[in-house]
Formats: sequence, C-alpha cells, structure tokens
Amino acid sequence: MVLVLGAGVLLSLAPLRRVRDLQAVSRAIAAGRFDLRMPVTTRGDELDLFAGTVNTMIEEVERVVAQVKGVTDAVAHDLRTPLAHVRGQLERAIALPDADPRAVALSHAAMVDLDLVLERFGALLRISQLEASGRQAGFTTVPLAPLLDSLCELYEPLAEDAGVTLRLAPIPDATIRCDPQLLFEAISNLLDNAIKFSPVGGEVVLGATLDPGGLSLTVRDTGRGLAPHERDAALRRFYRGVDAAGIPGSGLGLSIVAAIAHLHGFTLELGDAAPGLIVRIQAPAAS
Repeated sequence: MVLVLGAGVLLSLAPLRRVRDLQAVSRAIAAGRFDLRMPVTTRGDELDLFAGTVNTMIEEVERVVAQVKGVTDAVAHDLRTPLAHVRGQLERAIALPDADPRAVALSHAAMVDLDLVLERFGALLRISQLEASGRQAGFTTVPLAPLLDSLCELYEPLAEDAGVTLRLAPIPDATIRCDPQLLFEAISNLLDNAIKFSPVGGEVVLGATLDPGGLSLTVRDTGRGLAPHERDAALRRFYRGVDAAGIPGSGLGLSIVAAIAHLHGFTLELGDAAPGLIVRIQAPAAS
C-alpha cells in the first residue's frame, strides 16, 4: 500500500505542475495578455487537447478585439484632421469684419461641439497607444511626495473655482517605480473627475498609504459616488453615469487611468467613500 501510494503521488506531480502552469497563463490572459498561449507538450493527452482548444479560442478573441480596436482607432485618426480643418474655417468665418452676429453665435456653438468631439478622439487614440505599447522604457524610481505635491498645486486653482477644498493627506516617505508622466496623467484624471463631481463646499482628498502588501494611492471625493453595479461599467469607454448628464466630460477619463494602471501592473479599484467615491490605485510591493 505504501508503494502504491508513493507511486500515485509521483505520477500525479507532473500533471499538477502542468495544471499550475495552465492556471498561471490563464490568469495572465484574463488580465489582457492575448499574446500568450497555453503550454502544449508532445504527449497529446487530455491537458494538451484542452490547451489546444483554449489557444484556438484565444486567437479568435484576439482577432475580434484587434478588429474592433482597429476600426475605432482608424475612425478617430481619420476624422481628427477634417474636423480640425472645419474648426479652422469656423474661426476664420468668425474673424470676418462683416460677419453676421447670429452666424458668429452659431459658429461659436459649433466650435464647442467640435472641441468635444476632438477631445474624445484624442482620448481614444491615447487609450489605444497605452494598450498597445506595453513598454517600460520610461520607468524609473521616483519619490512619491513631490509627485503628489505638484499635482495638488496644479489642481488647487480648479478646485477653488469649483468651490471645492482640495487636501493632501500625510504622505509616507516612499518611492514608486513607474513612468512619472503616465502616473501624473492618471492621477490628474482622477482629481479632475473628483472635483467635477463634488458639490460646492465638498472636499477632495489625495492620499497614499504604505503597508506590507504595497503602496496604495487614493483619491476620495464627497460627491454622489457610484452604485456598486456601475463601478465596473465606469471603467469602460464612453460610459457616463446616470447622474452625469449635466457634467461636462467624454466618459474616457477612467478608461485612460485603467490603461495606465494595467501598463504598470497596478490594480484599479472603485469603492464607496460614504459619501462619495474613492478610487484606489494599488501598486504591489515589488513596485
């Protein structure tokens, strides 16, 4: 019986190792790494048959996702130039000395709409650039406190104009490995959203905590927040909350933040600040 049990354990080690390898690859693929494939050996057993089937499925999903992104990027890229030309024509029409005041007012309204469309196209191209790059050439280790201080200084005037208090919580003496410009852009989008969605007299707090699990960057506001069923949807492109109809925006800010977090290997979480929304960027201890 001992010999049989020992032989069973030895024979099960190799399949268990293969299952662990399949699990690790599947987690990476679920995180968006469509360039990876399930490992296939020369044995041709049941695990290899399963891995081959999954690889075929991944190839099809990668092809469909690439087609959708390609169409979106092509539309955004091809329409930016003619729309910019239209905007230039409107500016020249407004500058004419004998321009009709009514035509000038209509031209100004059209330019506002064009600026919104151009902003959305620019954000779409920015997201695609981040998702396709996968590069870490600009990564370096930077101190956290000066980065967050500069962000607060930049957004304090915007918060004052909106009647919102922007506060920087105590920051730990820590460093983070990142692309400083991209991380600055991500937190800028979060602060911009938090200020826009906070009521007059509200407060936005930018903070950071350090624990054995890693570094956590948080932006908390006192606005209306998001219902639990809306939080995942808010990370998708063009999503606008049910209460965001009267607030300017394109619905792409959080998508850019998610793309930057994914590029760094960080996690992005939206939670309830009671009241308001808290957005957390979690950097693992290795970062």
